[in-house]
Amino acid sequence: MSAKPIEHLFTLQRSPIALAPVIHNFFAHSEPRERDLLLSYLVLPMVLYLYGQASYDTMNGAARLAYGRLVIHALTKIPAEAMVTTLSRSGARYDHIHWPSAIAAFLKSTAWIPASAGDDFEGLTLDQCWLGSRSDIPRFVPRPERMVRELIESNRYLQEMLSGKLNVPAWSDPKSAPRRIAALGELLERGISEAFLDDFRKAYREAWTEYAQLDLRPALPPTLVIPKDTIDGLTAVTLHKSAPLVETIYIDDGSRPTFQQILASFGRITIDVGGTATASCIRALATYLGCKAQPIHEDSISVTTDGVPFFPSAADELLVSKDCEWIADLAVLVLEVSSNLSNQNTLRARQALGGAIRRVRLRFVREITVSIDGNSSPLPEELDGILPVANEEYPSVLCEGQFLNWSTLSMIAAAVPAAIGRPGLTDAFRLTFSAFGNEMSRDGHELKAPSDLQLARALGRPVSRITELRRSLRATTPRLLEYLIPSVHAMGHTDLAAILIERTDEFRDDSDVMAVISGYGIPSDQAERIVSACRDADTLSGLRHELGLEFNVLNASLVALGRSPLEFKKRLTERFSSRVEHRRAEVERAVRDAYTQTIEADGALQAYREAVALKWLHLPDDWVERFDDIDTQQVDEEIDRQVTLRLGAGPFPNGSPIDGVRQHNRQLLTRIAEHLQRLVRAWAKCNSTPLDELWLQGPERLIRAALSSGTLDFESLNERSVPSALHRASLWPNQMPESLDTVALGLSDSDLAFEASEERERETRRQKERRSLQFGELEIDGGTQGWHDAVAQAMQETLASGGFKTRSGPAALQVFGPRTAPRPTKRGTSNRGDDPQYLSQEQRDLIGFAGELAAYQYLRNKHRNMRPEYWVSSMGRRYLGLPPESDQGFDFKVSDAKGFIHYEVKAHVADPGHIDLERSQVTAAVTMRHDGTNRWRILYVANVRGPNVAVYELPNPYSLGASRLFRESHQQGVRFTVMRE
Repeated sequence: MSAKPIEHLFTLQRSPIALAPVIHNFFAHSEPRERDLLLSYLVLPMVLYLYGQASYDTMNGAARLAYGRLVIHALTKIPAEAMVTTLSRSGARYDHIHWPSAIAAFLKSTAWIPASAGDDFEGLTLDQCWLGSRSDIPRFVPRPERMVRELIESNRYLQEMLSGKLNVPAWSDPKSAPRRIAALGELLERGISEAFLDDFRKAYREAWTEYAQLDLRPALPPTLVIPKDTIDGLTAVTLHKSAPLVETIYIDDGSRPTFQQILASFGRITIDVGGTATASCIRALATYLGCKAQPIHEDSISVTTDGVPFFPSAADELLVSKDCEWIADLAVLVLEVSSNLSNQNTLRARQALGGAIRRVRLRFVREITVSIDGNSSPLPEELDGILPVANEEYPSVLCEGQFLNWSTLSMIAAAVPAAIGRPGLTDAFRLTFSAFGNEMSRDGHELKAPSDLQLARALGRPVSRITELRRSLRATTPRLLEYLIPSVHAMGHTDLAAILIERTDEFRDDSDVMAVISGYGIPSDQAERIVSACRDADTLSGLRHELGLEFNVLNASLVALGRSPLEFKKRLTERFSSRVEHRRAEVERAVRDAYTQTIEADGALQAYREAVALKWLHLPDDWVERFDDIDTQQVDEEIDRQVTLRLGAGPFPNGSPIDGVRQHNRQLLTRIAEHLQRLVRAWAKCNSTPLDELWLQGPERLIRAALSSGTLDFESLNERSVPSALHRASLWPNQMPESLDTVALGLSDSDLAFEASEERERETRRQKERRSLQFGELEIDGGTQGWHDAVAQAMQETLASGGFKTRSGPAALQVFGPRTAPRPTKRGTSNRGDDPQYLSQEQRDLIGFAGELAAYQYLRNKHRNMRPEYWVSSMGRRYLGLPPESDQGFDFKVSDAKGFIHYEVKAHVADPGHIDLERSQVTAAVTMRHDGTNRWRILYVANVRGPNVAVYELPNPYSLGASRLFRESHQQGVRFTVMRE
């Protein structure tokens, strides 16, 4: 075949019977009625078909590649008439019709266009091909091989043949939009690499946008695949006109990205079609596929904060408060630093954006819950606890948190554009505020007004340009009056303030304001100074300092004018507490010295413990109304006043620094604790006296109890004075003499030797207990040789039972509902009455091996081809006598027809419902999250030491669709909680 000239690739046949294999191509793709009609016609004597097309199905890959290349070259020579066959019938009902020729039928029905070379030939049909340059057609769309592609791009006749006679559309042709919409869905269903998903989204939006712009919009096919946005990416959903989808499809125009994320987290179908195609998409889906579709808007979702329905309200605090005017300045500077927004960087645009930012309200809450159709859930994790709520009157941002700092401001700023209806600014806001937060966080996390220099450094602009822009933002009469009216009122010019309020709507610019002030009688130079200060001020607090106004006077004026007073309680409290911490050692020493002479009295040590905690030092209540800032001297004087009020004027003994005394006494007690406990236990045994647990456990318990009691704070002890100090804290046995002298205690050397021997035996038993665990009736010591075999023997009967096989299998997991707000706890407090009990390494090894042994039996039951070498963990290989391997993030690697399944075992003594993952395991899970050739699973082993041991197979927490079955707690590295049904 390859030796024939291209001109001979198409051949004339005169016998209709010889055409039977050829005409099968177009007969096979006809409807039954059409076939019956065609068979009533006679084929004219001259019919064209391609040489070899009838045997195409029998060719191997290399032959198909060569044949496809020959065909594409032949199409540059074949006349257009060869694509049509004329059929006729004679007699009384004489007629003739035009029908696709055998060549056209073959070209349209067969995947003959080479898309890859070699024996693994991959062919495309004409329906899968598009005309266009490399830049026109997205990279994820299958393309012919390079040789074929270059021929098509360079041959005008071939392009006309493909588009005119064979109906191959051009990708960039707006009329091809309906076919692109259908083709893109089918491509997604077949699978698109993650690297091309952004390109896919763009192409899909463009297709719908061009569809909406058509004057006559063609019908969509009765079966259509659409892309569904999920929290894990895009998935394909097939729509059928014959069986319309019941659930609502939400059409995303890109203006409400946060609400789209929420809908996706609920598993709702959302598709992004761009800003101008929403109505056309909704109409097309309803008309041609019978689907209910609606745009995404605020009414689609209800929001609850801390259990109460949320509605935007004037009661919420403004994001740009009186002390944070600079936040609006920084937001407006986004227009300056973002090159793609430079055409919006005009004075009017800056002032409009600044006004919109100043209307944004901020509410801090413990928990945000969103509901759709009665189903509630916490915010998706990717929203970081931030939810913008667009509202014309009160645009709001909800934040799960307690206060505003640089970190939270950066996250909140990214939500502000959505709240004010400017979602196109989201990325610019996020990047700008993040850069600025990084710059300002060098000086701590406290929010404070930045200087022009800091703004310039963070945003990469000259200081002069930043100064110019900030002045232009302040050059508005409404902003001037906002600062001027309370200022003149606080100066005593209440009548002038009333006049300015009354005539606000009459002012055209600042000169009108100046005229009113001068007419009131204020000297022009003073008026100019006041107006200039108000124009340049960043905050009312800063303006107060500039004009020399008293804080309480300005607040009184604000209240009189119906505004909220300035309040800086958080700042004052933080600065007061910070100074207390700075002086803690000094004040603790003063408290200790004040109690030194009375510490032996009943209840004195308890009173000392309460006093030395310094919780009685607090910010005076009236300071919040009197001050907007406090200095170190002011705080020190108040601390000294409260100390004197609490402790008295003295004089008190001047003891050594308290930290040094504590350190000395702790070291002394650490050195003698074991001997001390031995004496006490020996005395108690001789006198038949019961002892507190702290004398029967390790010395650490005794040392902690002594330190927390406060009895070690007063003087540097020696060995002889330790019993008295412990007695003062009620730690020394009641009837025991306060002495370490064996004669005084009535103890002999044999008593102490016997106690030492008992102590060694107790320690031996204690160490064995720390290494051992009970498996059924058998206690196994994990520190002895052969413990692997002992565990296997203890579990053999249980793992071989039918009950184990019945209990084990894939776990049915519940979807998590709303996350409840954690109850606040105080650091360092606990309700435990004893020390926390932690497993030793030997006990962890026993549990881990038992879990893997149970998992091994489960996998043997599940996989017929399960082999010992599939057990790849270090413990498993040691048990099987195989060479060790490095930690790979899984314990079993089992081969199946699709590839490999990697199993990680998580064993538990009980059934706690959580899984802790180490770094290597997280890496493996994330790497294999797509469930391709390599898959990753968790084998959760519950009740591993008992007769009810069971193995539950869990999906990969990072895989598509599994995220709602797990809840990450972040308590122990990466911990996932699950709920089995």
